[in-house]
Amino acid sequence: MSFKLVSCLSTAVIYCISVNPVAAIDVISEYGSRSTQTIATNPLKIIEREQRRLEREQRKREREERMELRRTEREQRRLQNQQELEQRQKELEAARQAATEQQRLEAERRRQYFESLSPEAQKAYLAEQQAQRAQANKAAALFLLMLFAGGSGSSQQNDSQKIECNTWDDYANAGSRRCR
Repeated sequence: MSFKLVSCLSTAVIYCISVNPVAAIDVISEYGSRSTQTIATNPLKIIEREQRRLEREQRKREREERMELRRTEREQRRLQNQQELEQRQKELEAARQAATEQQRLEAERRRQYFESLSPEAQKAYLAEQQAQRAQANKAAALFLLMLFAGGSGSSQQNDSQKIECNTWDDYANAGSRRCR
């Protein structure tokens, strides 16, 4: 069909060159009427082409709908994750504020208690607090020592080398020996 069109157009060009434009228009219109007649005489081809075109359009619409659905689902998941994250952050902030408030109230209670004590009792209270802090620091240091020293030894050590440690002081007095 394209070969006929090319030959028709080349014939029209030749007529135009030979200064006969009326003949060229005649050739072009004659070809146009022939091609229209062949399409018009075969309505089944027209129907098939139209059906294929409609099917392509339907598939394209379905594909676009699926893509839009996926896009919408992704956006909903993103928004849901963002809301969950914001909720967790709000809960954490509320917990921090509650803890801070609780610590402030506890400090205020201790301050009032300390101020209500006599001067001798205040000295004893301060000494007791200092001893508790020293014991907590010692416990933390020993815990770290156990963590770091405990992981470097062999897991199959002789039981006779292990000693029983019930308190942090026992562990500190045991020296390099390990507690069981």
